[in-house]
Amino acid sequence: MDNGGTPIGNYELWVDAGDNFTSDFRQVTGYDDNAIIYKATVADGLDKGKTYRFISRAVNEIGPSDFSLFSYIAFGDVPDAPGAPLRVRSTEKMIEVKK
Repeated sequence: MDNGGTPIGNYELWVDAGDNFTSDFRQVTGYDDNAIIYKATVADGLDKGKTYRFISRAVNEIGPSDFSLFSYIAFGDVPDAPGAPLRVRSTEKMIEVKK
């Protein structure tokens, strides 16, 4: 599609229903239209433990572009940091540790 030299006005971010990769997409309303980085949260209607597809598109005076290819993103908590390992034994050529 030819944009006729019209600059991009904003971008849109869209997400599916999660864990259903044939579901329709809905626009993420918390996205501010031009952010390079966006942190999706439960406020966007996302549930922890689900995997979502995200797509985006640009919009100008001519209208919206085609949607991007989708990305799969798993939504969940960051795991806890592991504990420090304990040294069991070591030599000049090896070290044995346990959790």
